Amino acid sequence: MKIWFRTHSLYLCSWATVWNHLRSAFSEIDCEVYDNVLAAPNGVSDYVELWWGNPAEWHWGSGRPGLRVGIAVSEAESLVAKDRARAIENVGRADLLICPSEFSTRAYLESPIDVPVAVVPFGVDVDAMPYTSRKWGCQHRMNFLLAGAAQFRKGTWLGVEAFLKAFWRMGRVHLTVWSSTKTPMLAELQTEYHGLKQITFDETHYDSPLEVFSKHHVLLSPHLSEGFGLLIPEAMSTGMPVIMSRVSSPMEFFSDKFGSWIEMSEDYAPVSKCLENTGGFWRLPSVDSMASAMSNANKFRGLSKDQGKRASQYVKDNLTWGHTALGIVKAIEGRLNA
Repeated sequence: MKIWFRTHSLYLCSWATVWNHLRSAFSEIDCEVYDNVLAAPNGVSDYVELWWGNPAEWHWGSGRPGLRVGIAVSEAESLVAKDRARAIENVGRADLLICPSEFSTRAYLESPIDVPVAVVPFGVDVDAMPYTSRKWGCQHRMNFLLAGAAQFRKGTWLGVEAFLKAFWRMGRVHLTVWSSTKTPMLAELQTEYHGLKQITFDETHYDSPLEVFSKHHVLLSPHLSEGFGLLIPEAMSTGMPVIMSRVSSPMEFFSDKFGSWIEMSEDYAPVSKCLENTGGFWRLPSVDSMASAMSNANKFRGLSKDQGKRASQYVKDNLTWGHTALGIVKAIEGRLNA
């Protein structure tokens, strides 16, 4: 298969990360990949024009390729208001839309778009995120990690609150809030919890998340919503159990074999607190449930270690970029043969 693989951003960000991993994975399964994101290849009619990223920023080529395919996510059940019209127009010109989760499809399926939609989960570079040994004994400090840009959608403030509820003034436990992007919420949390030795705020931009994962035992993901959540399976791949909100896309690849659920509260917040002028509500994870899960992870460290091992094996068996590339090619072939 010949693929003209396009994206709107090659700067260091999640868009570029996915594009680079998929480009390599397509090549490894013997697809011919043309990766000039701007200029069309010669004989474009022989290629699948494949766009990845924010649909509002897609720019389909002027020539007619063999098939137009888009890959997109959505963190809300409706499209972001300021991009909605453009996104609908661009997705409507595709012959096939691929989303990494059933949850991500909802914003598109409930929009005026009559395009077939397939679900193909994203993956992990398991060679770059290998299983990593950690010291789990009670004599060692248990290190929890809150990762990703500190923000409302990630539930970062709830993770800090739950950690303090579980471990106030306890020794041999620590929380790192890692946000390589300086956000308003990060600044607020740094001000509020300045000087608290149990919590570290890390703004370092690492070459690889493995540098952070390898220093921690358990990942916290108190998200309100995720379009997929790349950091979660990456952490799992290294042997980290996850304490996970029972909501949105990660529910589709996570189970309590790999950590613990954070049950959701009966409190809701408008999506517009994160995505301006966008309708809908997100349910908040329960701080009490998260605190209890953290306390149990610390108390039953052998169980946590075993959960991390199972998580790592699951990712290797089911969630590599090779699996993603094969799934995308299969979905495209199904559309070509329809």
